[in-house]
Amino acid sequence: MENKMFELEDNEVCLCDSNRKYKNCCKKRGIQWLHDGKGNAIRKFSLGEELMENFESLKERFT
Repeated sequence: MENKMFELEDNEVCLCDSNRKYKNCCKKRGIQWLHDGKGNAIRKFSLGEELMENFESLKERFT
């Protein structure tokens, strides 16, 4: 069973320990915090196009 994950609300305190609002902290830098409502949270961010191309290239070598 998969837990549903929700993004932090803009006015919630950011989970990176900056004590700033999420909208003025990580969200502004493209980092997304998700939580399941039970105290579990993950940080989601983009790896960028170049890094993804390198990853795909390496993946092809090992599959």
